[in-house]
Amino acid sequence: RVAAIITNAGLDFEFLWLEVTETVLITDFDQASATLHSLADRGVGISIDDFGTGWASLTYLKSFPIHVLKIDRSFVADIDQSADGVAIVRSILALGAELGHVVVAEGIETQAQQEALQALGCLIGQGYLYGRPTPADQVPLRSAAHTRLASTGT
Repeated sequence: RVAAIITNAGLDFEFLWLEVTETVLITDFDQASATLHSLADRGVGISIDDFGTGWASLTYLKSFPIHVLKIDRSFVADIDQSADGVAIVRSILALGAELGHVVVAEGIETQAQQEALQALGCLIGQGYLYGRPTPADQVPLRSAAHTRLASTGT
């Protein structure tokens, strides 16, 4: 159905990114796998939202065509104060890099969180530090859903 809508609208599949949560994936594993592979084969980007909070995260990385891991905000919330939080985020960043995935930190609310994430090498983040949810007609055209945390030289 998604493919039909994109095709009928005359849009390019590469401009669509789907964010799925782990709960959606465990509802019907086989159907989710077939659907996501079909869409990814056409160029649709697939993100795992709230990564690390589900019971089968690593299974998903192996079974689904994932492009982006979004670190759950619960790991970001105390990253500037918790050695466990740092270890978890560092591990997710390393895993994402090893698998060739983009990693996005969710729920960045303070400068201290941003700095802790930058120190770990996290390049992309989102959260209230950068902006609050806004009606579509009030979003400036130059606004981005994600904010780059560090310069990559490109």
